Amino acid sequence: MVAGAFGAMTLGARDDFDANPTSGTRDAFHRYKAITNVAITVAGVAAAAGVVMWLTLPSSRDGVPTAVGISADGVVARVRF
Repeated sequence: MVAGAFGAMTLGARDDFDANPTSGTRDAFHRYKAITNVAITVAGVAAAAGVVMWLTLPSSRDGVPTAVGISADGVVARVRF
């Protein structure tokens, strides 16, 4: 979500710079580009970690698998060893 939002803002900032090439529009473009790159990297690392956990963690003995969910308190992870 964050990468997509900042990606769209980056494209808008690039168009603004193309239309009016000033140091301010250049700085805005580079700022949004950096945030987008960081967000994409964080999402990729999180996805890779999730896949590794899903493939390597055994399911629990009582039939309740490893679970991650969203509750009123935030993100909840349930892992049984």
